[in-house]
Amino acid sequence: MNAIRGMVDGLAARLAQDPNDLDGWKRLGRSYRVLGDTQKSAEAYAKAAALAPDDTSLLLGQADALQAGLPDDAPVAPAVAELYRKILAREPDRQEALWYVGLAEKQAGNGAAATADWQRLLAQLKPDSAEAKTVQQALDSLGPAK
Repeated sequence: MNAIRGMVDGLAARLAQDPNDLDGWKRLGRSYRVLGDTQKSAEAYAKAAALAPDDTSLLLGQADALQAGLPDDAPVAPAVAELYRKILAREPDRQEALWYVGLAEKQAGNGAAATADWQRLLAQLKPDSAEAKTVQQALDSLGPAK
């Protein structure tokens, strides 16, 4: 593990000297994520996203790293919700974004917005899948539509 950490540290040092290396930032973001360093992973993805602002996969990497750094029962952090909203602005049917934006809306007390996001997500899923059941349970937790 020390050898891997050394290679990752070497990549980070090289990127400090050459901050315009998009592929390097992507690699660093993935590497830190594998090592469990979610904050550094998110920072690397943010640098990559600054170099390629139209690449939603970089925003996804950043959001995933930030969310992974939180306990499972933690609310969606505002920074994470904002990243997923940016993704939805570009890819309105992106499943991860629909889930997390819906969750953030529910946590903020915006049941109608959560319902809209989760219904769009549910429409994309196989009806008998575990994912569809999870989304349906989330919708049911909102109570009857008003």
